[in-house]
Amino acid sequence: MDAETEAVAGLLKQILSDNNDLRNAAEKSYQGLPMAIRIPALLNTVGCTTLAAEDSAVIRTLAAVLLRRVFVNEYSTFEKEASADLVLQTKSGLLRLIEFETQSLVRRRICDAVAEFSRCLQDDSGNNLWPEVLGALFQFGQSERAELREAALHIIAATPTIFGEQRSHYVSVIKSLLVACLGDQEARVTYAACKATAAFLGSLRNDPCRNSFIDIIPLMVQVTATSISDSSVDDSLLQAFLDFCQRQPKMLRGCLDQIVLLSLKIAGTTGFEDKV
Repeated sequence: MDAETEAVAGLLKQILSDNNDLRNAAEKSYQGLPMAIRIPALLNTVGCTTLAAEDSAVIRTLAAVLLRRVFVNEYSTFEKEASADLVLQTKSGLLRLIEFETQSLVRRRICDAVAEFSRCLQDDSGNNLWPEVLGALFQFGQSERAELREAALHIIAATPTIFGEQRSHYVSVIKSLLVACLGDQEARVTYAACKATAAFLGSLRNDPCRNSFIDIIPLMVQVTATSISDSSVDDSLLQAFLDFCQRQPKMLRGCLDQIVLLSLKIAGTTGFEDKV
């Protein structure tokens, strides 16, 4: 761990402190760091393997959260201060972190940062200026590792417009990815695929390419129905599906029988009655 990374990791530990004075001072010091120091140090902290075991997960998770926060709240500053090399380092560093992260919570927070950074890198015409992230999505989505398939789907669900105006060129690839993951042997992957599919299709609005996805709606209904009977799943998947139904009701015409059966199942399941 280099000196700058060690210093930033120390600040993050203090930001997590219960001591208000210590925490406030650390936050002030952190905010005063230029992007040229802050971003590489946060990237290094997320991927650091030498932090004390009792602090590692929480500090690395916070570092990933703060990376996303830069893209949400301070992107104009990042854009102004970041050199071309730093932008490239950020892009490659985030994708590499996803690939090698072993803790699921940390990986999800990295995915959140990737999704937000990708959103920032879309131009006014909707073109994604980070083509490498699309390649990574397709690579992760076809990985033998379930956690990487889940990561790709999490990013799509968080930023369903990630394919930008290029989506019409990727229709067959996107569809193949979603169909494969909706039928995955790992339940967590199928659930993530349902959320990603719901978010992606919901974002298409009047896009003609949405007709290419009509035949995967029954798979979404099936996965949603399965999730209702799974006590380990919260209602975020069901909510994602219902949001999709509200956005794209015309896409449901071919599977109304399934929708009725799903509604009856929801109505008969304790805790879900008010979702219908």
